[in-house]
Amino acid sequence: MTEVRHDLGPARVFLPEAQGKPGSRTFRLIVEAPRGKASVWIEKGQLSALALQLKAFMESKAAARDKGKMPEGVAVRNRDFEFKAASLGIAYREQEDFFGILAADEEDSQAKRVTLGWWVTREQGDRFVTQAVEVVSAGRPSCPLCHEPMNPEGHACAKANGHGKANAW
Repeated sequence: MTEVRHDLGPARVFLPEAQGKPGSRTFRLIVEAPRGKASVWIEKGQLSALALQLKAFMESKAAARDKGKMPEGVAVRNRDFEFKAASLGIAYREQEDFFGILAADEEDSQAKRVTLGWWVTREQGDRFVTQAVEVVSAGRPSCPLCHEPMNPEGHACAKANGHGKANAW
């Protein structure tokens, strides 16, 4: 991804959110920045991966070497964005020690463009990682045998030959 179509600037608010009951939750990133607001719908796995990668990137020395600069995008003004992310990325701006969060919808992802980007401080990144871990882990517990999510009524565990609704929460 090289071109950023819309740059929201430094985020005032950047947080993960889950809506619905475990097993049928939907996830999104909520962003408020000087140039607009965004609701970026993502999968649970994308949220988990973004949090882990952001944490690792912030802790790495690679960040200090200015890896993954975010290209300049068009400065939007007070626009609201809402879309489902096909891909997410992270960038770094060494001078300000800001981390860029990049999100692309399906069309832009295929064209190797970024739909929307915004910047967060190291403190905001740390807070986001903590919140994302809480949101992801608030879902259904994993089966201790097969590690698949369990519903309240249990599940057909492959490691138990599909038998039993034991281990229901």
